[in-house]
Amino acid sequence: MDIAGEEARSVRAVQSRQPPVFPPFAMNRRVVRQILIALGVFAGIILLFVAIAQVTG
Repeated sequence: MDIAGEEARSVRAVQSRQPPVFPPFAMNRRVVRQILIALGVFAGIILLFVAIAQVTG
């Protein structure tokens, strides 16, 4: 599972579909909620890797 590659792929997919919206956060609450959930999951995965690295030395 290549997280960095998957992240870059999803970022490219989002950028290709993104309409030009100014200001950039003028979007509905459902989208904002999904983005916050995705960021939280991503941060949780990073923290999990950090915790594993600390425990295993």
